Amino acid sequence: MPALLPPLALSALFLALVSRGSEWRRGFLLALLGGALWVWLLTEGLSLFGALGQPALAVGWGLAALAALACVRWRELSSPFGGMSRPWLDTLLLATTVVVAAFSASAAFLSAVYGAPNLADVLYYHLPRVVYWLQNGSVEFFPANYYQELSLQPMAEYMMAQMFALGGGDRFVQLVQWTSFLGSIAGVSRLAALLGAGFAGQAIAAGLVAVAPNAILQASGAKNDLTAGFFLVAAACFALEAAETRSRGSALAAGLAAGFALLTKGTAYLFAPGLAVGVLLGLDAGGRRALLRLGPVIAVAALAVNLPHAVRNYAYNGHPLGEGSSDGGGVSRYSNERFGADVLLSNLLRNAFLELATTPERNEELVDTILGWHEALGIDPHDPDTSFNREPFRAFHVTGHPHHEVIAPNLLQTLLLVPLAVWLLWRRRLDAAAGLSIGVLLGFVTFCAILKWQPWHARMHTPLMLLACAPIGMMLGAPRRPWLGLAVLVGAASYAFPIALDNENRPLSGPNSVFAADRYEQYFLEFRGQSVEQYLAAEYALHKGCRRVAIDAQRDFGQYAVQIALLEADPATQLRLSGVFNPSNRYRPKGWFDDACAVICLRCGPDPKAREQYGEYGKPARFDDVLVFLKQP
Repeated sequence: MPALLPPLALSALFLALVSRGSEWRRGFLLALLGGALWVWLLTEGLSLFGALGQPALAVGWGLAALAALACVRWRELSSPFGGMSRPWLDTLLLATTVVVAAFSASAAFLSAVYGAPNLADVLYYHLPRVVYWLQNGSVEFFPANYYQELSLQPMAEYMMAQMFALGGGDRFVQLVQWTSFLGSIAGVSRLAALLGAGFAGQAIAAGLVAVAPNAILQASGAKNDLTAGFFLVAAACFALEAAETRSRGSALAAGLAAGFALLTKGTAYLFAPGLAVGVLLGLDAGGRRALLRLGPVIAVAALAVNLPHAVRNYAYNGHPLGEGSSDGGGVSRYSNERFGADVLLSNLLRNAFLELATTPERNEELVDTILGWHEALGIDPHDPDTSFNREPFRAFHVTGHPHHEVIAPNLLQTLLLVPLAVWLLWRRRLDAAAGLSIGVLLGFVTFCAILKWQPWHARMHTPLMLLACAPIGMMLGAPRRPWLGLAVLVGAASYAFPIALDNENRPLSGPNSVFAADRYEQYFLEFRGQSVEQYLAAEYALHKGCRRVAIDAQRDFGQYAVQIALLEADPATQLRLSGVFNPSNRYRPKGWFDDACAVICLRCGPDPKAREQYGEYGKPARFDDVLVFLKQP
C-alpha cells in the first residue's frame, strides 16, 4: 500500500540518524523535519509540472525510503534505554510517562484512523483544498468560493494531501496531527533537557504533553494547531542547540522548523517573535552572540520554505500573508479593529479564562467574574471591535467543554503556570528555562494584543502550552520534588484518559463510536441531519452517469462531504467549483473543465436565483436544500 511509504521512509531516516550517533529524541525530531522538507519539496516541485498525485508521490517516497535505508548502520543500533542505571523513582517516572504516552497515543490513533474528519473548518477548507489540489495536480490557486481555501498557510494540508493521494482517500490524513503529537512529546522532553532539567524533569515534561486534553483530542483530527506547535517546539530545541554547539546544521534545522511553523498556522507569526526573544534572553553572552551570528541561516531557511505560497498570495491580491480576513473582503477580520491597553487587558482576561472552563455551572461563575472585572475597569466585554464573528456583535461567553477539540482547555497545565511563575521568581535566575517561559508569555500577550477574541481560542493556545510544559517539567522534576511530579502526572492522566476515550468528535465508545457509526454519517457529527441530502445528491449525479461534477458552495461552504461521496464511489470523478464570483475566478488550473454534466448546488433549494443561474440545465432534482442540475442530452 503506497500509504505505508512515508512512515517507512521516516522510520528508516530515524534509524539512520540514531545509528550515526544522534541522541534518539534529536534523531526523531530531525527525521520528522526531514520528512516535512521532503513533503514540501515534492509538493512544490511536482506542482510545477501538474504532477501532484499518487504515481509521482509513490515514486518520491519510495526513493526516499530506499535512500534512508541505505544510510542505516545496522550494527550501530542499540536500545535508547540500554545501559541506563537509574534510581528506582526515576525508573518509575519513566515507566509512568511511557504508559500514559502509549495510552494517549493509542487512543488518538484509533480515533484518527477509524473516525472521519468532521470539524466545520475541515469540511469547509482544510480538506476541500486538498481534493482540488490533487484534481489539478498542483497547489496553484483555483476558483474558490471560500477565500481560506486559497490564502491560509498550507503546510499541514501539504502533508494531508500526500496521505490522501497515497491512501486513496482520507483514512490516514488525520495521522498528520497524530505524528505531530508524538513529535511534541519527544520534542518537549528534549527541550527540557536543553533547559537543564534532569532525568525526572524530562520525563515529567513529556508526560504533561501526553496528558494535555486539547493535544490528545487534536491528535486525532485534521486541524493544524498541534502541527504548528510541534514545529515551534523543534525550532526552540534546535535554536538552543545551535547556541551551544555553534553548528550551522542546527541553525538550519531551527530555521526549517520555524519556517514550517509559519507555513502551517498564522498564529505562529504571533508566537515565534516572542519565543525568539525569550530564547535569546535566556542565553549567556557567548550563546547569544553565537545564535545571532547564525541568525541569517535561520532566517533564510525560514523564508525560503514560505516564499512560494507568499508569491501566490501576493499575485492574487497583493498580500503575501493573505488578506487577514475569513471572507477575503476585509469584513470578518481576525485582528482587532483598534489597539490599546483596554483591548489587551480584555483579551488577556477572556483568553486566559477559556483555559479554566470546566462544568457549565463553573463556566457561568467564570463569565460573571469576567463581566464584573470588565465593568469595574470600564471595558466593554462585548465590543465587536475586539470579538470575532461574521456578524457585527456576539455576546461574550465561555464555552469550554473538555471533550471537544476546538474548545477543550488544558486545565491542569494552565494551573501549573502559577507555581511555575513563583518558582522562576524565587530562583532569580535568567537562564534558558526563564527565557523560554518569558517567550511563552510574550507569545500569549502578542496573541491577545493582535487577534480578536474567539470562543474557540483554547485550541490555538495549545502550541504555547506545549512549550510551557518543558519548564514546568523542570520545576516538578527538581531533585527534592520528583514525588510531586509523579503525583501531578498521575492526577493529570486520570483527568485526561476519559477525555481521550470519549472524544466528542471521534469517540471510541458509546452509540457514536468510530467503530460502530457509519463513516459517512461521522462527517456530519456537528451537522446532524444534513448527511442524507448530500449523499443522495452525489449518488444521483453518479447514477445518471455524470463524472464531471461542479459543486456550487457559495451558500454553504461545507462541500467536502459531497466531494468524498463522489470520490469514494468513483475515484475517477472530476470535480470543480461553480458559482464563484470573486477574483479567484480568473484562475484556470490544469484540472479545470467547463463542460460539467452536473451541478450540485448546496443550500439552493429555497433560492430561486439558483434555478435562474443554472436554467440551461433544466429542472433540478431536489434533495431537501440541495439541488442537482443535470445537463440535458
